[in-house]
Amino acid sequence: MTSPEITGIVNDAEAVEETYFEAIQRLAALSTLEYERCRKKEAKRLEMRAIVLDNEVKSARPKDEKGNDLGLLDPEPWVEEVDGDDLLDRIVAGLCRYVVMPPNAAAVVALWCIHAHVFEAWQHTPRLAIGAPEKGCGKSLLMDVISQLVPRALQTDSLSEAVAFRLAESHHPVFLIDECDTHLASKNPDDGLRGILNSGHAKGKRALRCTGDDHEVKGFNTFTPVVLAGIGNLPPTLSDRSIRIVLQRRRADERVQDFRSDRAGHLHDLASQAARWTADHKEELLRLDPTMPGGLFNRRADVWRPLVAIADVAGGGWPERVRMVAVALESSAANESESNTVLLIGDIRTAFEQYGDDKMPSAKLAEYLNGMEDRPWPEYGRDRKPITAVQIARLLKRHTISPASVRVGDKTPKGYHLDQFKNAFARYLPPSEPQHRHNPQRTAEKQPFQGATLAPDVAVQKQPKPTASSSCGGVAAGNPYPE
Repeated sequence: MTSPEITGIVNDAEAVEETYFEAIQRLAALSTLEYERCRKKEAKRLEMRAIVLDNEVKSARPKDEKGNDLGLLDPEPWVEEVDGDDLLDRIVAGLCRYVVMPPNAAAVVALWCIHAHVFEAWQHTPRLAIGAPEKGCGKSLLMDVISQLVPRALQTDSLSEAVAFRLAESHHPVFLIDECDTHLASKNPDDGLRGILNSGHAKGKRALRCTGDDHEVKGFNTFTPVVLAGIGNLPPTLSDRSIRIVLQRRRADERVQDFRSDRAGHLHDLASQAARWTADHKEELLRLDPTMPGGLFNRRADVWRPLVAIADVAGGGWPERVRMVAVALESSAANESESNTVLLIGDIRTAFEQYGDDKMPSAKLAEYLNGMEDRPWPEYGRDRKPITAVQIARLLKRHTISPASVRVGDKTPKGYHLDQFKNAFARYLPPSEPQHRHNPQRTAEKQPFQGATLAPDVAVQKQPKPTASSSCGGVAAGNPYPE
């Protein structure tokens, strides 16, 4: 746009002559409130729409002043070269200095913090979900520590949709959203905010919104890292884009140091070293297409790829360690993240393996499912009653599987043939190991079983050599994180 001579009102009392460029610079120097009061009049005087003036003024404001009131700053890169293997070990030790957590959960957080410094290198940025069964397990504390290790950290427990997509577009902060269960997983979830967090998982996705006085449609870039903390499970679509770690309440014999943000200089040093390491290795990370561990496909592979790539470039014991942790965490979370239908299909495969026949009456299948105490079937639906044959048929209908007559001795009750499930088994379940088939008469014994949706090779994974994270103790024996 040309810079014509413009005669305008500056203070409603003094008329001065200024160029277009000078007018934009003058408006850019105003505070937000002062600019809002005069923007329409100034836009009319400059013969342009107010939304166009907004963009011009925004571009004219000094970049180092944008977002300073929010504290969205990048750490200065470390002066000397940094060893990635050693850096990750020291970040793990720094996390465990303040928070009691499973050792390999700390490894996941360390890798994720490194990824936040260079998340633009990948097509996806995984959401880090920090869960806990009860209050007082250290979720907020861990968020405080993470905020010292990542760039442009923005902590909040009341993020709105409008703020989220605007800040994601303008600053690409690392959102650290605490108490997310109150507005994402409640009975009245914030669907708009959830959509922003979902779309921001993938590069190139846009949130479309009407902006300005003329309601012009604009696409906002929402690609930015996010940490979520809360009790309970995330909504399925958000959980599918997340890596979840679970904290437990600290025991009386577990000791950690009190965290104070005004005495976190050592964490700031780690953030500076992470900035230097990612700057030095960004091109390598961009080129690298790491081999993903078995069982991770599609979106789950997208979620883990940045962390696996960082581990491969860092070297040491990290490449093996991250793959072992990924398999263990994914297998542990499989039953929680699957829909009831996929969970049912997996349990039906186990039922056929236990039953020892290629056909099963609906009543016998319902009896078997209701004997599985670690599944939702014994207390299914709103009434929390044992699942019925009709409810099983309703769930299977979406996969075009319907009950038919099956012959059992001289009777022909309604039931299912194993062949009906072959397509569903192949498409929705991991391959299963051949199992010993039991006699049908022993089905009534309700023998212990393992859900078919779990990866069969998880329990025999080789354990990694302990690193500096060994200070993170106090993990229950049944924890999904290998020690």
